[in-house]
Amino acid sequence: MSYKGAHVQDSCVLERRLRPIYDWLDAGNYKKAIQECDKVLKKSPNLDRALALKALSLLRSGKESSCITILDSLTEKQLADDAILQVMTMCYRELQQLEKVSQLYEVALKVDPTNEELHTHLFMSYVRSSDFKQQQKAAMALYKLVPKNPYYCWAVMSALLQAIRGEGVDHPKKKSLLLSLAERMIDKLIQENKLEAEQEVQLYIMVLEAQEKYDKVLEVLDSNFGTKLSGDLPQLRLVYLKHLNRWPDINVLCKKILSESVDRWQIWLSYLKSVFELYISNNHSNNHQQDLADVPDLDVVDDTPEKAHEFICKLVENGSDNGFLMRGPYLARFELCKQMRELNKGDESAECLLGDPMELFIEYFRKFGHKPCCVSDLREYLELLDGERRLEMAGKLIREVGITSTNIPQTEQQMQRHICALQLSRLCGSHANLSAELIKALVTALSYHYLHGHQEYGAKLLSTDQAPADAYTLLGAHFLYDLHRMTGTSQPLLLAIVLLKYTLKNSPCNFHLKLLLLRLYHILGSGLNAQTIYDSLDIKHLQFDSMGYAHCSMLSSSGNFGLASTLFDTTVKFFITNYKDSSDHLTFSYKYGSFSKLSEFMNFQERLGCSFHYANTLVEKHFVSFVHCNTIEQVWALDILNNSKYMSETINWDKLIINHNYNVYVSWDPERINGPIEEWKETKDHNERDSKLLYIKCTLLDCMQSALSIFKAPEHRRIDQLKAKVVAWKETIKGNGVVEDSEHKLLCMRLLSKLGSYMRAPYLQVLGAMFDVVEAVYIDDMEQCTQVIAITKEAVKAMTSDICEALTGESKSPDVYITRKVNLEHLSYVIEILSNVSLLCLVCWEIIKNSQCGASKKAKKKVDNSTRESITNLVMCVKEEITKLDEVLKPHTNELTPLIVSKMGSTIFDDLNEQLTAMNLSEEEGSVADILTKAYAVTIKELRTVLKTKSKFLSCIS
Repeated sequence: MSYKGAHVQDSCVLERRLRPIYDWLDAGNYKKAIQECDKVLKKSPNLDRALALKALSLLRSGKESSCITILDSLTEKQLADDAILQVMTMCYRELQQLEKVSQLYEVALKVDPTNEELHTHLFMSYVRSSDFKQQQKAAMALYKLVPKNPYYCWAVMSALLQAIRGEGVDHPKKKSLLLSLAERMIDKLIQENKLEAEQEVQLYIMVLEAQEKYDKVLEVLDSNFGTKLSGDLPQLRLVYLKHLNRWPDINVLCKKILSESVDRWQIWLSYLKSVFELYISNNHSNNHQQDLADVPDLDVVDDTPEKAHEFICKLVENGSDNGFLMRGPYLARFELCKQMRELNKGDESAECLLGDPMELFIEYFRKFGHKPCCVSDLREYLELLDGERRLEMAGKLIREVGITSTNIPQTEQQMQRHICALQLSRLCGSHANLSAELIKALVTALSYHYLHGHQEYGAKLLSTDQAPADAYTLLGAHFLYDLHRMTGTSQPLLLAIVLLKYTLKNSPCNFHLKLLLLRLYHILGSGLNAQTIYDSLDIKHLQFDSMGYAHCSMLSSSGNFGLASTLFDTTVKFFITNYKDSSDHLTFSYKYGSFSKLSEFMNFQERLGCSFHYANTLVEKHFVSFVHCNTIEQVWALDILNNSKYMSETINWDKLIINHNYNVYVSWDPERINGPIEEWKETKDHNERDSKLLYIKCTLLDCMQSALSIFKAPEHRRIDQLKAKVVAWKETIKGNGVVEDSEHKLLCMRLLSKLGSYMRAPYLQVLGAMFDVVEAVYIDDMEQCTQVIAITKEAVKAMTSDICEALTGESKSPDVYITRKVNLEHLSYVIEILSNVSLLCLVCWEIIKNSQCGASKKAKKKVDNSTRESITNLVMCVKEEITKLDEVLKPHTNELTPLIVSKMGSTIFDDLNEQLTAMNLSEEEGSVADILTKAYAVTIKELRTVLKTKSKFLSCIS
């Protein structure tokens, strides 16, 4: 047999022996994978690939220390086998130790310096760790070994990234030098006639753009290189023409594009922008365009609003002649009117040119009112009318449709026009001052319209289609929310839930219904029902960040700690996984030459890493884990104890980004005319309050981390670290003082900031005293210890007494649901505080044990038994209060007990039934009251379980 044949045979044998390990790893059975590794290693102890696979299996089974030991032993061998290095790379990536991957391949290249694959892997390792300088060196070394254009372009892109994201960001001279280097490198390719692929031309344009050489970019686009580019070249030319303020060229180019494609809205905006820039410059310079009678219309520059209006009218006429309607030219008239108003404030020139703006709205509605997009199109321009004119227009639109309380739509298009008219009417403020009786009558009418619309136009639709009549229900829910704000009672919200659930049964895919249901359940404090709706939304990928805020932040404060823990784990896993995966997007971009996408992927990575929702969820996750610590072993296994940094230090506070998507909620409230929700003062104030709350929680988490890891710190810094963190937390929480609750008026933005309710909870009184107890026990100051323990006992008793009183008086409330939501939120805070107190009691007990065992400097000094007795008394006091609270909660766990309300509140259900009857609806699957009561009972049962486990936990340490 030849040497080659023997090698192939050995390779096949090796693959056959390792195959079971790969299979178990793919199946996720890491225990079996470890067993198979041990079998192979028993026969071949020096088989490094099996050893690497064992390290990966150990890591994924949670045994990080054993994995690291194996990886260190393999690293010492200075291996160059690509298969082994790939497995080790996977391990280091999951351990988030990317720098060690680079070290692996650096060593491997010393062993095998001519291996192209190893050079490539080294380059990609630098990409993952964003080491742009080393990227450039690795790419040039690779190009010298294998002179291929892609490798050369890797080096150019690395130099460009150094300039715009690396060293050049803060050093203009370095940036200029690096950009010049990148351009010279590309020029060398051009001189050698090697610039061939589209990706290489794109890279050249990126280098020129970074130097703001826009004239040169246009030359490239107009040259033979431009023919290599795919995509919309005129659109690309517009970008650089704007940078150069070449408005005549922009104007002509936009006209040519629009003459072929009239519905490109961004081009319309660029066209109108150019018109007004030219108009303003002509007015200032008194330069007037000469008569160009022989020039084609599309080559004539439109430099006045009159010419722009003429161009728009021509496109409108062409569309009418061809028998089709495009929204672009019609919306362009609104934009022209808006910009003329802004340019000539107080002038009536817009009306003279375009006529009465109200007539524009009515004409647009006549042509496009049957399209759902009509409302969102017109909403942007309602500011063109003052308040009275809006109301007048709303009345005209309702009359235009011809639907009254005595007749119904005869066609689906007429129904859609009726819906649009109602939505625009609400946006115009027609429903702002309706009485409660009128709102009820309006909701009843909407429910009848929905029933008719569903029977006529929605019954035969697929379950994946959104029925056109669903908009009636959404409008009705918003009117009922208005009624709730007007009366302060929960009855309208209960009715809205019934209405939305009925509609959702007919249109199970309508996410707008689900989002409103989610919001309403949280308003009533029913986290369990909200979780059911959230699960049905099937949130995936980026939606965890953009939409998760609507549920995550509210769930733990509704008392559902178990559900919150699972949801937080899933959300945090998404951020961690996607942050890792986004590095793969970078490597693929280099591999396929998609250089233009690199900045997008990097921005995406930064946006995820700096997400406010990620930071907030991570902090909440740690506090929920404190609640679920039921044994001493679980305490010492907490994730936070393995972190070398404090939470407040890991968050980049200056770069936190709030990625909430508020526009996913539909709303037709008049306030929506006032620009994007993200820019509202109320939204910014709410975000600021949430940021303050996050910082307060972070500082408290620092205190808990310092206390729980007090034995891991160097002895001379143990108590000093804790004292510093506690002082910082107390100053932070005192600095915010008493905070009043604030909320958005809109149902789509009904985000009640938790800062006010959090500050009312006795965190400072109870935990502040408890941290003083830990300090007194550590320094063995018996007098101070006795004093602060007495304060802590009183604080714990006062806290439980207050919540017990509130829970006992719940049934006497005028509206039990509103009261229940407030009580449940406060109860959640109380249980969180008691959980933290339990953990700090454990810390005190461990300090005493270590002192008696001689584990610290206090070992030589005999600990006074009275300290031990004082801590025991404190533990017993906390247990007694937990038992007292559990007894108060006991009656609330009986879901079959009828809801007890006062005479004032007993009409809630009578009114609800009367309203449902009037709306021809019924609660088929149990009343909403029963559903809410059962969910409440389940939540209380869970909270009682937590209290009982805390009591057992305290018994174990006393």
